[in-house]
Amino acid sequence: MPLARSSVIRRDGEEIVRTPLLVPAFSSKGFPDVRAAYKIAMELLDIPILVSAYDLHHGHVPRPEDYDPMVFIDSGGYEVRRDFDVHEFAAADHAAKEWNRDLHRDLLLGWPRSEYAVPTVAVSYDHPREACAIEKQIDLALALFAELPGIITDFLVKPETPGRRYVYAKDVARVATRLRDFDIVGVTEKELGGSVLNRMAELARIREVLDAEDVRAPIHVFGSLDPLETPLYFLAGAEVFDGLTWLRYACVEGRAVSTKHYGMLTSGLGPRQSDLSVKHHALLDNVAALKQLEGAMEQFISKREVGLLGPHRDFLEQTYESLCAKLGREP
Repeated sequence: MPLARSSVIRRDGEEIVRTPLLVPAFSSKGFPDVRAAYKIAMELLDIPILVSAYDLHHGHVPRPEDYDPMVFIDSGGYEVRRDFDVHEFAAADHAAKEWNRDLHRDLLLGWPRSEYAVPTVAVSYDHPREACAIEKQIDLALALFAELPGIITDFLVKPETPGRRYVYAKDVARVATRLRDFDIVGVTEKELGGSVLNRMAELARIREVLDAEDVRAPIHVFGSLDPLETPLYFLAGAEVFDGLTWLRYACVEGRAVSTKHYGMLTSGLGPRQSDLSVKHHALLDNVAALKQLEGAMEQFISKREVGLLGPHRDFLEQTYESLCAKLGREP
């Protein structure tokens, strides 16, 4: 401990990128103007992004086939759920359109995958009405990815029954050796537990289960791109993080604040500070903050100084110590 580390994501044996990796995400769920936000952001971004296969299929965002850094194509499961995100106070008014396994497969089959194409990570399919045992989840994912040579594979572990809320390390342990067949192993943040500390602990247990079976794939935490929480999940063993926080809020001194407050704190209330201008500058600053945090994580791997991970050193150290106590280990 800590389990924070760096590894390599490869495509057909070729190194594509090293972790840790912070990935800004886009979604139509909760963002009716996602296309406009996407257009602004694509002028600013030069780092990997995540878009939903559901949104690509329904035309909510343009296909980023010529986006050089890297593209994660998410499963679409988030967009068809009616529940709300960990970071929201209430469910958004969101009516899902048609989405199923065949549409997900067709979208991926139509995606460019040659050695000259944009490096692309495909996330295995999930749907809230199609829960099943992890063994079957793996079988279905492997069958899909067998049709997609040249794709980087990201297996998203899901709860095994419709009424089950969480993914547990003991379940992952049953199939750990089979996870060597995937480039990345993912889990959704809110499905790790009911509190930040519980999520950190379960994440650490999953990382240890994978390490015990020599599964070197990095862990991808879906839905976590928070300037305060993401470093905690990094300390617990995750390496890839995506989320929508960067679109919802503004990163200020290691915290996520409302975009409105960001505008007032950084530029006051001058006549030129339109909502659109503030949003544009917030996105720009958020991208810079993500790059800075990613660099801090890289530094931490070699120096092991928690204070490198942000301005809230005492909080990070105390929470990490709480994690160790919960796991019954020394810091």
